[in-house]
Formats: sequence, C-alpha cells, structure tokens
Amino acid sequence: TRANFVSGVGGDNTPAFSAELSSAQSIADATEVKIIFNSEIFDTDNAYDTSTGVFTAPEDGKYLITYGLRGSDFTSARFFAELRCTSSTPNNLVAENANSGVHNSINASIIINMSSGDTAFINGYQNSGSAQNISYDVSYFGAFKLIGV
Repeated sequence: TRANFVSGVGGDNTPAFSAELSSAQSIADATEVKIIFNSEIFDTDNAYDTSTGVFTAPEDGKYLITYGLRGSDFTSARFFAELRCTSSTPNNLVAENANSGVHNSINASIIINMSSGDTAFINGYQNSGSAQNISYDVSYFGAFKLIGV
C-alpha cells in the first residue's frame, strides 16, 4: 500500500546568518576584544549587524551557534574565543587552543535557548607579547534557529 503523505509540515531553519571577516582583525596582547565579522554571506532576517558584530535573535527558540577563529602567523601562550550571549543559560561558551603554533585555530558550536531580543557575539584573546591578527580567510560566525524542538 501507499503511504499517506501529509502536506504543510517541515519548515526551514530560519532566522539564519553566516558572516566572516573581510580583512584581518588585530587583537592586542592580553586583551579580550570583540571580533567584528564584517562581511555577511547571508542573513535571512537582518539579525546580524556587521558594524557591531552582534547577532540579535528576532524570535524565541533554540539556536545552533557556531564560530571559528584562526590566528594569522602568530604563536601565543594562550589563545581563546568566547561566545557571549544575553540569554539565560548557558550564557557563554569558551573554546581555547592550548597548543602554540603559527596557525592556531579555535572552533566551537552550541545549541542555546534565545528569546527575541537576546544577543550573541564573539570575543577573542591572545597573549603572545604583542598585537596579533585573526586571519580573515577562515574565521566565521553563524547561527540558525532549529525547527521541531
């Protein structure tokens, strides 16, 4: 027998955005700095601000947030990135690279409850002894609302 098909179900994972750096961004030594991903790849609901680096949830829901930073030719004793979010719990996620090397990379993802108006952004930190750059060609920040949860 044929299965019965239901119409009108499913959906899409929006709001959604993806952004990257269009040029290297400097992080001063031993200073936590907001990373401004100033080039949008897409933004379904105009929820990401390329001038401030802040995503503002346009509606309530569970969001998958993902980010990655790559150091551009620097060696650092400590290199981390932190998702800062105004939602209730959890409100941040720190990813750290414990290895020193020329192209240290940090990547992290989390599913987080956000209410309309909650914000999220990424801070970076390094302590190599001088200001260093985050590479623009592989650093990213993005999020999308999960459906069905």
